[in-house]
Amino acid sequence: MTGVRRIKNSISCKKKETSIEQYKKEIEKEKLQIRCEQYHKVINLNDLMKSLLESLQSHLETHTELYFPQVLSMSMDQLTTTELEKLHQRHSSLLAQVRTEKQKQSKRDSLRRWEAELEAVSKEISDSALGIEHLLRELGQIYEALEEASSQTNTLFLSLPQMAADLMISGAPIELMDGDASYVPLRWVAAVFDKVSEKLGDKRVFVLSVLGLQNSGKSTLLNAMFGLQLSLSAGRHTRGAYMQLLKVDEMLREQLGFDFMLVVDTEGLKVSELVNKAQNEENELATFVIGLGNLTLINILGKDLSEIQDILQIALHAFLRMKQ
Repeated sequence: MTGVRRIKNSISCKKKETSIEQYKKEIEKEKLQIRCEQYHKVINLNDLMKSLLESLQSHLETHTELYFPQVLSMSMDQLTTTELEKLHQRHSSLLAQVRTEKQKQSKRDSLRRWEAELEAVSKEISDSALGIEHLLRELGQIYEALEEASSQTNTLFLSLPQMAADLMISGAPIELMDGDASYVPLRWVAAVFDKVSEKLGDKRVFVLSVLGLQNSGKSTLLNAMFGLQLSLSAGRHTRGAYMQLLKVDEMLREQLGFDFMLVVDTEGLKVSELVNKAQNEENELATFVIGLGNLTLINILGKDLSEIQDILQIALHAFLRMKQ
């Protein structure tokens, strides 16, 4: 996870200084170095990840796997909720101050000081928001590190996709895009889907994705419509994209024309003041989820018309990118 961030942070400056071929070689070299570092950590896993893997392995094919992620998630929320609430209150206060300073057209130095403090609090919120999704994200990183180290015969390597597939089939949300680094672990996701396909057989799947503004109630809407378990933890927002498999009732399968629905929930757009998201990253996210879904639900709830226009422009941009 940290490695992906390191690569992305070095991209803009290197592009200006080197040719594209040299730049690509440097990035590949850096990726290989990071994977080697990851591999050494994988073969010497810390106690937390060892405990998680042992718990997931011992719960395979049992009803316990239905409850283990929820219990762990609630326990982690209890550790972070109080601190996050304080940080969000501080963030709201600083955000209001920055907006006031902009309206007053205050001196640049004064505005920069408030913006720097706001950015520091935003980073602290991001660093303090620890959830089960961060632990499950590491499973994908472990898998990809082992794959690139040619350890396909490793018992752990072979069992990881099965663990995630069992969680997914049991109804747990699985991360599709890392919201902290805007990274999709394609090899990991493909391996998980292969295991899901092996277990369920050749089934018809309808993909429903959702796109909308931050705090517009996307996760709440999906939870209410389909009885899902998408994250609504206090003080934390959906980051990246998550997928959850929904089994269609037998009586409705022929009528609808599919056996399963894959629901993809995404982080809110227009959150640059909180997490410093660039406009092109939001465009990338919109293109990704619209291209992925058979149907995309766009939630246009917002504080004013300008926000609604912005999200519709982002969605339109995604269709243009797909030449549709």
